[in-house]
Amino acid sequence: MRNLYQSYEKLLNENNPQGVLMTQGQAYGGLLGQIQRIDSELSLKLAQYREDSLPVLALRKSREELILTATQQAREVVMGNLDSQIKEVEARDREMTALQNALNQKIINFSVTTRQYDNLQRELQVVTKSFSDFLAKREALRIDAAQQQIPWVLINPPEIPLDKFGNSLRATVKQTRKQLALAVILSSLLGIAVGLLVEVLNTVFHTPESLRIATRLPILGVIPFTKKVKRRPPARQRKLTSARSNSKVEVVEPGEARHTGSMSGGPSILSDLDYQFLEAFRSLYTNIHLLSAGTAIRSLLVGSAVAGDGKSTVALHLAATAAAVGQRVLLVDADLRCPQLHAKLGLPNVRGLGDAISTDLSLNDAIQRAPNQENLFVLTAGQIPPDPIKLLSSKKMQYLMEQFQAFFDLVIYDSPPVAGLADTHLIAAQTDATIMVVQIGQTDRSQVRKVLEELKISGASVLGIVANGSKNTGHSYRQRPVVLDTLYDQKLSALGTKNPN
Repeated sequence: MRNLYQSYEKLLNENNPQGVLMTQGQAYGGLLGQIQRIDSELSLKLAQYREDSLPVLALRKSREELILTATQQAREVVMGNLDSQIKEVEARDREMTALQNALNQKIINFSVTTRQYDNLQRELQVVTKSFSDFLAKREALRIDAAQQQIPWVLINPPEIPLDKFGNSLRATVKQTRKQLALAVILSSLLGIAVGLLVEVLNTVFHTPESLRIATRLPILGVIPFTKKVKRRPPARQRKLTSARSNSKVEVVEPGEARHTGSMSGGPSILSDLDYQFLEAFRSLYTNIHLLSAGTAIRSLLVGSAVAGDGKSTVALHLAATAAAVGQRVLLVDADLRCPQLHAKLGLPNVRGLGDAISTDLSLNDAIQRAPNQENLFVLTAGQIPPDPIKLLSSKKMQYLMEQFQAFFDLVIYDSPPVAGLADTHLIAAQTDATIMVVQIGQTDRSQVRKVLEELKISGASVLGIVANGSKNTGHSYRQRPVVLDTLYDQKLSALGTKNPN
């Protein structure tokens, strides 16, 4: 364009504006036609008259006026437009240069960030291994401390039995062979009868060990029976607006979730629990973390065979435990038939997962922060849809699950019961792992076997079993030693977290 401008300038300097106007197509056809007609008449007049004759002078004057007009049009219009285009292109060139420099700087910064990420990964592996060693040593210390703190109590002094003559009695009673054989046969028959009776009448699991043998899956955790798990009071309808405004989550970049608004004071989810119940969920989270040491679990489904096994309670306290150790956790209520999490947390359930799937609702407006939990975020179920299967099997649900894993360190889904429903199978096929909650002394054996087979067919990865409601946890002490608390706090401080209890 600069070369074209210079060529136009050269034609104007040579008093040839026609050459410039001819490049504009038919825009100046009339003016060029008049100049050409004047030139033709001037050639005829010069053949008839002298140069200083009046007709020739008149034609030359007209030609000069037309040339002056053409020169003015070429300089002001044609070259003015070309000059504006040159300036516009130069501005775009400067803008592209600035963008290119900014992109080069981002590339340089990305290489530095990549090295920092690799260093952090190596440090995380070292800290994880040290944390596992610490847990093993802590359990050993607890056993030693329990053995030292419980003293032996003498109930009855030792005595030597005597007969009526004052002689010591023999410790063994002499029995005949016939009596021993009869006792062995009767004991065997009685044992067989008792075994058959137990096999017929025993339709539930009474111990975690029997559950492990029957399912052939590892027991990830044993949750003790407790009466201290209570529901939080539900949020009043007139305060839904303020509750949502104070618990808004702004999703910024993959892997980050920023909370805006103030947090109300009060006890956290884990603060009112007894030590054994809290320690059971710490052990459950540790076992899941250790089993997934090779491949990180970013999404986890908590399910159960039937309703009433405590899957919602396990999902809630497992999410709270993971958040307490520094994980950024999203707890999703995927039970679109009978949601429970909002009632347990005392959160409003105006908009949730169902609304995010069926409408264009933003995640920032749907996700809420759990009360008094720094790293725990909750997506309630929302309004109950007429057809939950249609929503859970949609592409929008798959897209949302991918977004959840990109924005949070761990996503935990609370699903409906597996038996008789297809909801859990749809979600389990898209998650990294699934854990099954079984209520000790309540869940039917046949139901557990059936749902495990169904999950296997649907392609779900069942990580293990959680035995819930166990009344015999095996703990022989009631209070942990102070030295263990100190070691535990030191370890958690090395991980950048605080002791939640």
